[in-house]
Amino acid sequence: MSATDMPSQQPSRLSFAGASRVGAFGCAAMIVGLTAAVLWARLPQTPHAAVQLEYANAPARAQSPLTPASARFDFGAVPAGTIVRHSFLLRNTTPEPVEITYVAVSCTCTRASATPMSIPPGKSTKVSVEYFPPFDLRGTYHDAKEAFVYVKGYPRPAAALEVAGSVLCPITAQPDRLFLGRVTAGSPVKRKLTLYLDKASHLSVTSARSTTPEYLTASVSVPTTSKHGFRTQTLVAGLSPRCPVGELNAQIKLRTSDGHALTVAVFGIIDGPFEADPDVLYFGQVQRGDNRPLEFRLRSRSGRIIRVRSVRSDNPDVLVSYPPDGRREVVSVRLAKSAPPGELHAKVTVVLAGSASALVVPVFAYIE
Repeated sequence: MSATDMPSQQPSRLSFAGASRVGAFGCAAMIVGLTAAVLWARLPQTPHAAVQLEYANAPARAQSPLTPASARFDFGAVPAGTIVRHSFLLRNTTPEPVEITYVAVSCTCTRASATPMSIPPGKSTKVSVEYFPPFDLRGTYHDAKEAFVYVKGYPRPAAALEVAGSVLCPITAQPDRLFLGRVTAGSPVKRKLTLYLDKASHLSVTSARSTTPEYLTASVSVPTTSKHGFRTQTLVAGLSPRCPVGELNAQIKLRTSDGHALTVAVFGIIDGPFEADPDVLYFGQVQRGDNRPLEFRLRSRSGRIIRVRSVRSDNPDVLVSYPPDGRREVVSVRLAKSAPPGELHAKVTVVLAGSASALVVPVFAYIE
């Protein structure tokens, strides 16, 4: 056999290229595997390890220096308009004197005080809580209020005390509010609400007053007794044609024969010849001095050309303007740069030429 017939011992160019690619892929896989192993070693071995370590290193919460003998008291049945009281005993469980700085309550119908304010070690103080449940047209309802005792050198309330009871109201109504529904602007509306009086009480409603008498009137009839023995009165609410277009949210204040007060909420939607889009402006949380505007458009339901006669705000921190825009009016609303921090509520009232009704757009903002 000749030399030319002998098979060549050199590797082919194809086999060498394939081996090179296999080697490159193997190196890349090894690098990825080593990187993943290093990262895995740095992670906690259980999902709870980080949480357990955080709790282990967290400082212990300070124990309250005052311990109440009982933190809750239920008065049971309480007639509305009467004052009930209960005293809680709180003991100083520390070796140092404790000084009470103040006692806060969760409602204006509750009052609380502590005597003495300075408590020696091992001694007790008395926290007196007074509860004055208000009248409510819902009838009997369960209520609970809290009193919080703060002491010097302790950031949280040292004690939280609760009083509760079932409040009995001698005057009820079902429903306990007036819904006018959707009303066409300019048309007079009257709605009635029946008040039920307790048989065992001589109490009655002597007067009714609207908080917005310019467009909502209120009157109440004398008590009558039905053939079934129920004593009732009729509350009549009247809506004036001058009521602004938009959402109606008003109140009627009732006064009883013994001087107590009741509130009846009145709701409705007044539809006029034009509408606002959107019908409520929410600025949300804004920085003080930020007076970027929000806008709403006035749209005519009848297709007539809109002509604005006046636009006003009931809050000096809310500024309004209304450049014309063809058949539509665009009202621009800004917050004054001097508006103080906190919640801001306002109403923008728009009056159109040739219309007896006005449109009210509520404005809400929280200034930081």
